[in-house]
Amino acid sequence: MADDWAGLSAQLGKMQRGWYATQGSYWSVFDPGADTATIIAEDGSTRQVPSWRAMTNAINNRVISGQMTFTGVGNGSMRQTADIGSGFAQWRSAGSFLSLYCARNDAAYTIWRADSAARYLANCMVHARNYDSSSATVHFRVANGEMASQGDAVFEMLGDGTFTVSSPSGAQNVTLNREGHVLARGLIVPGAYTRATLPAANLWPTAVAYITDGPAGPSHVFSNGQKWRIPTMADL
Repeated sequence: MADDWAGLSAQLGKMQRGWYATQGSYWSVFDPGADTATIIAEDGSTRQVPSWRAMTNAINNRVISGQMTFTGVGNGSMRQTADIGSGFAQWRSAGSFLSLYCARNDAAYTIWRADSAARYLANCMVHARNYDSSSATVHFRVANGEMASQGDAVFEMLGDGTFTVSSPSGAQNVTLNREGHVLARGLIVPGAYTRATLPAANLWPTAVAYITDGPAGPSHVFSNGQKWRIPTMADL
């Protein structure tokens, strides 16, 4: 009889511990004032997990955070199939598939990066250039060889409408601004044509080209809006 009571007592104790763990975990998960919950096992060990409030907020705000792995074939690893397009008065108010909050003006934030087992390939970064009122910058870097010292290609787009191609040291070798001015530190090589293949001069006023069959041999030509003309200059 004593053994029966001892066994019954042990079972009741186990049920009580299970009830305690279930109730404690339940109230922790559904605590309306917390973003984390404590799951309690029968042996008394605990584990921290997101609460129901945190999971609900993440779904409502369409926010996914942390380190995750996406897998897929054909259409990509991560794909949006629902129509999330809409009209908007300004691009700032439009919804987006990906959204990155850049908290600091003095920091660059990487949107994406591509690499392989052997080397780094490319990345895209954005930064505010240290001030709220300054032009933001989108910065692309593409690897030129295995080591950084071999000279990455650097492309930058600024909010003031400037596009630059820079050397790894930061020197701007080519600059195109929104007024249409092009500044180049290197040679400018116009397209090569024959006289027969030059486009109509009236379609390209002020344009400069290079012809391979000029009257006195290959020569640069320019359009005055009516005809292509050969500059009259002495040799160097």
